[in-house]
Amino acid sequence: MRLFTIWYIVPVYNDLDQKTVCPNGRIRTVNMQFSILNAAVCGSTLFLLCPHTVGVECLE
Repeated sequence: MRLFTIWYIVPVYNDLDQKTVCPNGRIRTVNMQFSILNAAVCGSTLFLLCPHTVGVECLE
């Protein structure tokens, strides 16, 4: 889960580290996935805090 603020532009934190996410390979893709719950949180905070589910695919 990643958090964004100021209308999806500024990430709250950025700690996607290749060593912790894909210890035996390299990162192939990072996908941001849409969720109704994430959209509800974003809308209820007037787009000030918008969580996104992130999927990471690794190369072996």
